[in-house]
Amino acid sequence: MKSNSGTVNVDNHIYLMGLQRHHEIYAKMYTVIETEITKSDMEIEKYISKINSGYQEKPFIDKENGRIILYPEETKIKENQSIYKDCMESLNKITIINLYHFWEKFWVNFIMKSPIYEENYKYPTKHAELMKIIPEKYEISSDIEKIKDIANALKHGNTRNIRKIAKIYPDLIKRNDDFFISHFRADALYIKQKDVNDIFETLKASGPRKPIYYLDN
Repeated sequence: MKSNSGTVNVDNHIYLMGLQRHHEIYAKMYTVIETEITKSDMEIEKYISKINSGYQEKPFIDKENGRIILYPEETKIKENQSIYKDCMESLNKITIINLYHFWEKFWVNFIMKSPIYEENYKYPTKHAELMKIIPEKYEISSDIEKIKDIANALKHGNTRNIRKIAKIYPDLIKRNDDFFISHFRADALYIKQKDVNDIFETLKASGPRKPIYYLDN
């Protein structure tokens, strides 16, 4: 595509539209889960208030499993809240994986359709191949490497990838000890909403928005 300072960058516009769609889906799902967590917080507060006012729960005998639940109401509320929090963390993790693969797929397609590359490059199948091609012509954020590392650690969950994250990005690890990492692997990563939002911002600046130089033809 011919590019100059007065031309709308159509490719980057399409890229940002796709990224925006991912953000809208994430925000809607996050809001739904956040609402349920807030409700469960309120239920816990009401339960504590009842207990402080003298309320006593009746134990529940689970005949099927042969166990006695001493505080069934409290147990149910806390189990539900735990499920919602797990859903929140899973949403954050799967969003990062999807975002990285969105970025990766966009650039592969962009490279293969562009006349500037077709005579000099084969189909890029690995991140390292993309990173040899893209920075030659376009400015992208150096944090792309961090996103790739996190996405791969979450997707593949092998101990080597998790240890790499623990060493380079310790703030993303729940417990930074080898036993925990070895046994829990991808579950050892703790991904927050801020981490996801930071990645959205990084990706905004990592599409074909700013060529290093403009092409005349």
